[in-house]
Amino acid sequence: MKRLFWLSVLALVGGGGYWFWQRAQTAAPEGPEYRVGEVDRGDVVQSVTASGKLSAVETVEIGSQVSGNLKEIHVDFNDVVKRGQLVAKIDPATYEAKVVQAEGELLNAQAGFELAKIKARRASELRQKELIAQSELDEAQSELKQKEATVKIKEATLMNARVDLERTNIISPIDGIVISRAVEVGQTVQASFSAPKLFEIARDLRDMEISADVSEADIGQVAEGQDVTFTVDAYTDQQFKGTVQQVRNNPTTVQNVVTFATIIGVKNDDLKLKPGMTANVTITTARRDGVLRAPNAALRFRPPEGARVEGVPAGNAGLATNGPPGAAPAVPGAGRGDAGTMPEDVRRRMLERFDRNGDGQLDDAERAAMRESGRGRGGGPGGERARGGEASGSNGGTKTLYVIDASAVADGRGRGELRAVTVTPGISDGAYTEIISGIDEGARVAVGTVLVEAEKKETTNPFSPMRPKGGPRR
Repeated sequence: MKRLFWLSVLALVGGGGYWFWQRAQTAAPEGPEYRVGEVDRGDVVQSVTASGKLSAVETVEIGSQVSGNLKEIHVDFNDVVKRGQLVAKIDPATYEAKVVQAEGELLNAQAGFELAKIKARRASELRQKELIAQSELDEAQSELKQKEATVKIKEATLMNARVDLERTNIISPIDGIVISRAVEVGQTVQASFSAPKLFEIARDLRDMEISADVSEADIGQVAEGQDVTFTVDAYTDQQFKGTVQQVRNNPTTVQNVVTFATIIGVKNDDLKLKPGMTANVTITTARRDGVLRAPNAALRFRPPEGARVEGVPAGNAGLATNGPPGAAPAVPGAGRGDAGTMPEDVRRRMLERFDRNGDGQLDDAERAAMRESGRGRGGGPGGERARGGEASGSNGGTKTLYVIDASAVADGRGRGELRAVTVTPGISDGAYTEIISGIDEGARVAVGTVLVEAEKKETTNPFSPMRPKGGPRR
């Protein structure tokens, strides 16, 4: 009986030990697990987005310079008109009467002028015979000039009345299409202070433009001649094309947001696009076809604490060369008086640039010169930027990618040692960044760390009391 008791105790202790060992094995970390991306070849298109309104290239508002009731309207919305075509007519009765009145006043003035000429001629003859004084001759000649001036004034009055009468005919100044009509027959037009808007005519809707508001942060990348694609809400499944024609220097500020108007020329041969439509614009500022590229997440990745990283000093796995713009580059091994364990090509360039005494390592003065160059030029190791006028990454220098052995990758995840690689980035489209140099095609790079939660499995503690099935013990 005593032996059976101790056998039971040993069995319980062994079972409990095995259970704790199994849990420890299940929870034992195998190192961080990474999400993995691939460096491949493809197109990288850098762009700027904005929105704007579509409008005709040339739009003319037709108004009236005279007041009156609209007697006739000869055009409607979407009608095609020709230059000089009558589009509306104001009741001319009042202006016709003014013309008749001005003609009568002119005839009266001309009659007075003729009489003044006769008096002046007679006074001149009498003066020659010394039958009248010189003052009477002077008065006759002065009256003649006054009558002549009155005739000219009445001629101008008649001309003005005829012009007003002609202005009762509203004509189109251009060839185009009516896109707006703001009046009806019988409506009174008042032109006392400004010409009222009657019609709006667009010259040709096959040529249109977009006035897009580009933010001040992006306007530096926009230039004339760049390609543009845009969509409108009416045709969500269709993309239209255009070209940047003008970048205006006049800023617009709305709620402390500064934008600049960018004029984009658009061909509208099928007349699908209408004036006033909202266009969602994408301006292509740079394009690289078939270049080496890496996911943007890989450029932002930082190894977690405890990760094994080749090429980065122990304890500094979380420190990479992707420092803030203008800061001195975090050069591995720079504090030890040599070029460190960085990639060989970077190490060689650094030594060629800063190893002035040729001893194959950097002393204090040479390291200080290197840091000063990095601050002055805002680049990576040695302050070097991407050459050849290439657009560069966010800080204009080098970046660090963390390569993982392809054999340790499965289903987009992998574990193992990372290898830090310094690369020179180019343009970015928000998802991928062009890689100018520093890595080969097909390399697997870490883009993030997988947060694995321990699986919640129902386990039984051999030392806990048994509970009856069907619910908790009451």
